[in-house]
Amino acid sequence: MRKHRRGLWHTNGVLADDFASAILEKAEWLVRNGRIRRVSEDKWVVRGLRSKHIVKRGATGYLYCDCKGFHISGTCSHVISILLAESKGVKAEA
Repeated sequence: MRKHRRGLWHTNGVLADDFASAILEKAEWLVRNGRIRRVSEDKWVVRGLRSKHIVKRGATGYLYCDCKGFHISGTCSHVISILLAESKGVKAEA
């Protein structure tokens, strides 16, 4: 798994800008289009075009997502969208 993670984030030792840009662009779209619903203090449902994902805040404050991308790379657009929404003060209530 570690080898795959490195492959997503690095190209010859340099951060893969295209990958990071794509995640940020999708996260901004999710926030802008109201695709986030808070279901409890530490849990959100994020609706993409094809599927829903659960994002939870762990005991340490770190956000975790149930999507495949998060499990491969350690981050995803769903987690970033929660961080963006919180930083902008966007209400994501049910």
